[in-house]
Amino acid sequence: MAVIAVCAVLVAVGAALVVRWGAGPRPGAPSPPVPRYLAGLAVAGPIAGVLAAGAGGRLVMRLLAVTSPEAQGGITEAGETIGEITVGGTAAFLLFTGVPAGTLAALLFVIAGALLPSGRLGGAVLGLVSPGASVSARSRCAAVRSAS
Repeated sequence: MAVIAVCAVLVAVGAALVVRWGAGPRPGAPSPPVPRYLAGLAVAGPIAGVLAAGAGGRLVMRLLAVTSPEAQGGITEAGETIGEITVGGTAAFLLFTGVPAGTLAALLFVIAGALLPSGRLGGAVLGLVSPGASVSARSRCAAVRSAS
């Protein structure tokens, strides 16, 4: 249960960071140099992924396990027991799901940032688009795998 409490705190920290800095730069503020801008995204993307996709995803997984008692104790494709939350499994989920998700979101922001609305609305739009890009890429990988 401590792992879930830590994930809840991480999600709350992420939400607080969005409230604090999510509105974007102040109107009229100078733009940072491109290398500094890209470096900031390279750091912020994975951190955001760990806080939102990683910790948030783990909370959603726990919620699904609690609301699906018939699945408790089942074994996943990865050989893990459904409903069992471990520190190692959570750390792996944060690293192998959260970091890539945040990196993908930062990359999408670099590519499409100019097309997004400014401030928090732009973040919400990017958040809605990112899962679609991820699902599309996963379905292509699955199609390639099944054709092999």
